[in-house]
Amino acid sequence: MVGFAGYEMPVQYPAGIIPSTSTRAPRLALFDVSHMGQITLHGASAARALEALVPGDLQGLMPRRMRYTLLLTRRAASSTI
Repeated sequence: MVGFAGYEMPVQYPAGIIPSTSTRAPRLALFDVSHMGQITLHGASAARALEALVPGDLQGLMPRRMRYTLLLTRRAASSTI
């Protein structure tokens, strides 16, 4: 367990992620995907333009790779993170 946003979050499961998920998934009524998103960038300066809105390093990504980051509000983007 590790601290994350004021909560304890598991990062390792004793039996592994697949058995842990398959044990719970058949009984789930709701699965939260609000934290998941996907974006495809096009154009020579697309990654640089998007980096103005997120704290993640996007220009350093290799093609077909991904990075978790946050989409910031105008107020958050102007403050020190």
